[in-house]
Amino acid sequence: MENRLQEICEKHLSTLKEVFPSTDFSQYIYESKSYAQAVVNRDNDEEAHRNFEGDWSTPSPIERIGSSEILLSMGRVSVTKDGYMLLDRNDGTFNSLGYYEIDPEGLMDSHIIDHLVSKAWFNDEIYEDFKRCYLIACRLAGREPTVQIKRVCSP
Repeated sequence: MENRLQEICEKHLSTLKEVFPSTDFSQYIYESKSYAQAVVNRDNDEEAHRNFEGDWSTPSPIERIGSSEILLSMGRVSVTKDGYMLLDRNDGTFNSLGYYEIDPEGLMDSHIIDHLVSKAWFNDEIYEDFKRCYLIACRLAGREPTVQIKRVCSP
């Protein structure tokens, strides 16, 4: 606002007047034509920004892991467009373990958590990431999620 790049709205102006009652804010009230040229012309053609040449029904991948197109990643778990889950087995110990892949059929395994808990790299951190991604992967793969309960493992 001070640099005349953004107009102050009435709500913010009234708040500022309450906080700084002795300040003259008239210098911050100005017409849009006095804005810097770059700001005035930034979004002149709103219609151009509304058109998208692609297919909205096909999400764009955010990255690739190997040959897999990743739709979303949460921590150490990634989900592909077709419902595969990739679990990053690298837990910061600098052992290059790569990824553990769960295919859409594997999502329906009611013992998947028991199986994963037996892995040395499957800790509480990756379990939380797994929980967040599991239902999304099931939805993308068109599979019915199973009830997953993590068994507490004794040391």
